[in-house]
Amino acid sequence: YVGYPPDDRDLRCETRDLESVQCSWEKGRDTNLALKSPTVYRLNGRTCDHEGTCSHETEPGEKTWTLTAQNQLGKVELQDTADLLERVHMYAPEEVTVSHVN
Repeated sequence: YVGYPPDDRDLRCETRDLESVQCSWEKGRDTNLALKSPTVYRLNGRTCDHEGTCSHETEPGEKTWTLTAQNQLGKVELQDTADLLERVHMYAPEEVTVSHVN
């Protein structure tokens, strides 16, 4: 039985509404420890519910986010620093209508 420490990489955080931040990262190789020692992900100390993505409330401005991925065999920390005003991906418009003007 062989297992591996986490080797996740490329953390990137952005916002869609300037009220919350969504951070995503590339998962590394399978640790082979899912049942015995699952990898625990924390973003700025708060547990993430999903592997590969994590969301938290935030405020606009320059921020630094630290993701920690840890299992029994090791730990990796990833950081991303950005001004959220420069990383806005707005939601697509909904219920758009077109009016004909003469």
